Amino acid sequence: MASPVQVKPEPGGDVFCVNTDSEDEDIDIDKLQPLAPKFASLSKFPVGCKVWYDLRCSAKTNHLQAKSACVEEVYIHFENGRRVYKMKSEAAYEHGMCLYEDQLVYAISCPVRVTKLGTDETMDGVVVYLRREKGSDGRRQIIYAVQYSAENCMTIESGVAADRIKYRAEDCGVGDDGKDREESNISIDKQKQTICMQEGDTDKELREAEEDLSHTSSVESFAQVEGNDNNNCNQRHPLDTNSSESKPPSPLQRKRSAGSESNVTHRPIKVAKRDIRSEVKKDASKGKADNTTENTAAVRILTIPSWWKNQWGPENRRQLHFHLIGKAKSIKSSTNCLIRISGHDANERMRITIECLNRDSQSKLNSLRHANRVIEKALVEYLADESSEKRLLYDLAVTAVDSCQLIIQRDSTSGLLQKEILGCRGAPKEWWRLFELPCVRDKHPHDLSFFEELKVPKGSDCKIEVFKRSLKVPLASPYVLVSGTKQLDVKNAAMMVADAVRRHQRFCHCRPKW
Repeated sequence: MASPVQVKPEPGGDVFCVNTDSEDEDIDIDKLQPLAPKFASLSKFPVGCKVWYDLRCSAKTNHLQAKSACVEEVYIHFENGRRVYKMKSEAAYEHGMCLYEDQLVYAISCPVRVTKLGTDETMDGVVVYLRREKGSDGRRQIIYAVQYSAENCMTIESGVAADRIKYRAEDCGVGDDGKDREESNISIDKQKQTICMQEGDTDKELREAEEDLSHTSSVESFAQVEGNDNNNCNQRHPLDTNSSESKPPSPLQRKRSAGSESNVTHRPIKVAKRDIRSEVKKDASKGKADNTTENTAAVRILTIPSWWKNQWGPENRRQLHFHLIGKAKSIKSSTNCLIRISGHDANERMRITIECLNRDSQSKLNSLRHANRVIEKALVEYLADESSEKRLLYDLAVTAVDSCQLIIQRDSTSGLLQKEILGCRGAPKEWWRLFELPCVRDKHPHDLSFFEELKVPKGSDCKIEVFKRSLKVPLASPYVLVSGTKQLDVKNAAMMVADAVRRHQRFCHCRPKW
């Protein structure tokens, strides 16, 4: 079955575009979680895939027009669970855009793998054309024409449905000359080499340094006093700390120097032998100490969600700023943490930075957790809206920036995060998954009663809570929160919610489409 495409007609022309439900929908980058490379490669448009977007058919010329781009990164939206792709456009005036999956199609010349009808056999080919046609359900669908090699002939098959083709990496493509593969292998080898050097093979460095020093200490290095244009002979040895010591020239340099400038006066300078082992060990231990200090620095940055910030005026920002500043003194005395607030006097996202001054690593984390709970409680008090309370806590945790990954755990594949229950110190942590529900953009209330039919398995402590649009925070969409102490139960319940919304949208025009 081909992928659904909705076409929005406009007077004076025929618009050729993919799923117009996403066209006027802004994507909040703070709600995007990057997918790990393993899972990003399983997406419809993996990293490196060539895509087209903004497809249109001109009414005057009847020519297909589109913009071309290449996928740079794949995300998952925390609230609606949809794939979002960051792309590098070939248009000079567009940079780093993010689009939903249903707004993209495979570009012409994109390498793909085609599945034969009625079999599991696949063939490597490329997209040569695409068009739209009306499917059995009355909706527009994208149909591809793919070129591949079959029976010693080049074959072009038209009418290939979108679910029959899959992106294929170019290094295994038809007619590949192997250059891309070779360059890719070189990059991987360099990366592996860099990682090994970062991990630090101290013994290997010691052996190489001592062998080099034992060889050069018995050889006299010649420094050119006058008339020498080659200054490389006077450079210091990379391991030297004394500026008066010089690096001995290589045999090739000495040969060139003797042949081209035999009349130049030279004087010998001997290189003193130093304790290289102690110096290398000292540098290695210093690097490890720096890494340890960096990893244990305890800082946490909380960002006020856009759905709350957008309804504020300058006066509300100042009031919240004073409300948080009033908590700063008690937080400093109880946790030894400093509180800094930015964005309260400007039209930008308001951020709260918590920095712990303790030196002990474990003490830092405990103090940071306690200060984080106090700030969350203060924000909930100021919001004073039960319908939006859990949404606020979820968004704060999702968008938080930590210097250490011990505050919460996240599952990037399913969008789950583990959250400490506010006000329940010592209680078991819960796994949360929040979905921002689609809604009808008119005055009629949206019926959410279909969630009442969902039942969680017996013996599970998983809960499914539905929150309608709040009158106090009208800019926030209705949402459903799935929570529980067992990660697998929450993951299964979240999939149940997503399936229920998709079934509901078969008969409802709520947006965005899932």
